[in-house]
Order: sequence, then structure tokens, then C-alpha cells
Amino acid sequence: MPDLITPFRIVELLDSEAAIQEYLAQVIADGDAEEVISAQANIHAARSILASDTTE
Repeated sequence: MPDLITPFRIVELLDSEAAIQEYLAQVIADGDAEEVISAQANIHAARSILASDTTE
């Protein structure tokens, strides 16, 4: 039987502004420019989800 692996999506864990701020702080502390760029996309997606949750 094949193992099923669920893809990890950080966006699903960024469910509050506090979580977003901590995530960004950790990414910046690591100092990897490519990771910061990726984090910006993740944060944008998370904030879009948060905004749509509050407008429903």
C-alpha cells in the first residue's frame, strides 16, 4: 500500500496577524533572501484568506 503524504502549506497555519508576524520575523532572522520573497507570497495569500473570512 503506498504511503500518502499530505502536502505542507504554511498558508493554512497563518491564521492570525500574530502568526503572520512571527513567521515573517523568523524568516527574516534566517537571512535567506529567496525565503523572504517566498514568505511575502505566503503572507499575501494568508491575508487574502483572512480578509475573505471576515467579509462572509
